[in-house]
Amino acid sequence: MKRLSNLVNAVVFPTPGTTGLSNGSGNCEKANRLFEDGVISEEERRAFRAGNGGKLNPDWVAWLMGWPIGWEDLKPMDGRAYGEWYRKTKEGTWWSEDPAETGGIPRTVDDTENRKKRLMALGNGQVPLCAHEAQQILMTAEEEIREEEE
Repeated sequence: MKRLSNLVNAVVFPTPGTTGLSNGSGNCEKANRLFEDGVISEEERRAFRAGNGGKLNPDWVAWLMGWPIGWEDLKPMDGRAYGEWYRKTKEGTWWSEDPAETGGIPRTVDDTENRKKRLMALGNGQVPLCAHEAQQILMTAEEEIREEEE
């Protein structure tokens, strides 16, 4: 499946939640792997394992899920943010670098307006790339079935 090749090297972060990145089972192991792979610092690893990984930044979670930054906010979305998302999604470069690593968007914040509500909106959303890939796989399978029937 050529279309899925950009997902092969995906980083698996601990499950995001409104209280931090330490929700769900197996997240201590995920945090350890992220540290071993050089994705997170020792300080972040300790915080994740302790269950106080900080207050998740909804902007970073939006990036992680493949949504335009700020789409779930109550304020009008910045057109530049949408344009960047659209361009990088079409190019396949949206996840080429973690904005937390480049200083663009921190993973955690002390506080931000409507943080919990924004995270809930993100948590109830679907990762757009996954929905797109599922649709493409189903369409391809349907085409193959039709071709075999002919």
